[in-house]
Amino acid sequence: MKQRRRTWTRIVFLIISCLLLFVISGFVYEWIASKKDKSQYPPPGELVDAGGYRLHIRKLGNGSPTILLESGSGESSLSWRDIPEKLSSFATVVSYDRAGYAWSEEAATPRTGENIVQELHVALKNAGIQAPYILVGHSLGGMYSRLYAQTYRDEVAGLVLVDARPENDARRTNKIYAKERPKVNPSPLISILLEKSGAFRLSPILC
Repeated sequence: MKQRRRTWTRIVFLIISCLLLFVISGFVYEWIASKKDKSQYPPPGELVDAGGYRLHIRKLGNGSPTILLESGSGESSLSWRDIPEKLSSFATVVSYDRAGYAWSEEAATPRTGENIVQELHVALKNAGIQAPYILVGHSLGGMYSRLYAQTYRDEVAGLVLVDARPENDARRTNKIYAKERPKVNPSPLISILLEKSGAFRLSPILC
């Protein structure tokens, strides 16, 4: 009986050890792969202090006013494709990545609209990008653009909304996604752990 218990204890210990080794290997792999990505794909713009962390801002062209592109939910500055290049032929065009996206660093502050707008304002000043701005917001970016225009009225010359979300978007869509959300959207903490452990990067290989 004691011998059998010891055997099971060893098996359980071995399984736990293998799982821990697998998880640790995933974290190390993700760290190495992220470092390689940063060296292989340098930011096309510059990293600018936004008040405690750095935002990636890309500026093209010259002239005033400045066209500021605000991406949609879950998107980076790359989502605008060749639009910045085309607009830069007659204006200054600025695209950027919100905190934690693409080349921008993660922020320690909560991701409220007020904080996002204020940090963008700080970064624009630190980058020497002068107002007035024409704000172009797509989807969720439309909400941030409207909030920026409301907060810094004197800096905004115009507002262009591209399929922008309305302020009551959550109330409008909660019922639609109520049944699907638990299936496809893990909690933010779980998503962060999966990302840091390399699970997202390895998923195409393992599937």
